[in-house]
Amino acid sequence: MEDGPQHRRIWNLPPNQWPFALRCLLYLLGFFVLVPLTVVITFIFLVIVIPLGAADSISREMRLRRFYRAKKRLLKWSEVTRLLSLGKGTLIVEAYLLRRPDNLWWVQRDLSAEHPDLPLASVSILRPPGCTEEIFNKLTDNASESWWNSHLEQFREDVYFVQMPLAIWRNRDQLFRLPRAYVVDQGWTSTLYPWHPNVRPRRPGVG
Repeated sequence: MEDGPQHRRIWNLPPNQWPFALRCLLYLLGFFVLVPLTVVITFIFLVIVIPLGAADSISREMRLRRFYRAKKRLLKWSEVTRLLSLGKGTLIVEAYLLRRPDNLWWVQRDLSAEHPDLPLASVSILRPPGCTEEIFNKLTDNASESWWNSHLEQFREDVYFVQMPLAIWRNRDQLFRLPRAYVVDQGWTSTLYPWHPNVRPRRPGVG
């Protein structure tokens, strides 16, 4: 058939030189395929992925609270701010994805007093807008991570999980103004979680 070579010549042309009717047909096909696909993907993300992620986050939070409550190592935010204002202890803030504050831990010891060379970064570096490069450099600093890993075993038994109110996440300025509050990468605190094999029981009570 003579139409074959002609059709092949059409497909070899740039799209902007195709016949108008053919271009319209392809645009319609693309529209009726891509739009439903986009709707389905968005639906799955909104109805399944986000709720499952939120449920997992809540489940992990509840598990942390139960674990540290059983060890008598769960503190309310109001108690932590009171202790810090009295010059007691140190606050450790996890940074999620090198940016957002996540779980908080109160250490019964004043790390800055015990270790004048404390290399941990102040939590104030997370204050918006913040410098992304500075945050990245601080939270990926090998010297700071090595210090944390080598000293964590000394004060692990003095670490308490902080039960945070939702209001603090809407107004984080209070967090950024606290004294002796330092930020670490979320990966550095993995051994403080009950599902980590290195977590061991300790004596109860806040000294």
